[in-house]
Amino acid sequence: MPKLYAYMFRGQWLADCPKCRNASQVDLSRKKIICISCHRGIIATAYAMQLSRTANGSERQLMRPVADLEIREKAAQQARAMDEEYEIIFPAGAVNIEQVLSKVRDPRGRCWFPDREEIRALHPRASAYGQSIRDLVEEVSNYGLG
Repeated sequence: MPKLYAYMFRGQWLADCPKCRNASQVDLSRKKIICISCHRGIIATAYAMQLSRTANGSERQLMRPVADLEIREKAAQQARAMDEEYEIIFPAGAVNIEQVLSKVRDPRGRCWFPDREEIRALHPRASAYGQSIRDLVEEVSNYGLG
């Protein structure tokens, strides 16, 4: 299974799809992802009829959105067949990164990207920016971003 490195942007963990470059939101509890831009069916929604009682006691039918599990499963199978389900790799200090960045008042400043050494194997075309967790802690404490 192909791997993607997670990075923090404006206080959210993201991972970039290598095919379309779309950034998808990820979290520490979810270790796999399928790009919703490449596989739209993965978020398919259907509508179900639901009976509802009004204030005067009469019934009426409402349409409410629900996950279309059949379409979602087909999209997931297709993504797996194309080797486009990705394992998300979080840095060993992900919780520490979240704690450090939570001290930054402006959410736009809550950003962290792995240094090049950490991602070279997975993203050989990655640019040379990024920082170690130690550098992040030092930056936040030295520059009073909190």
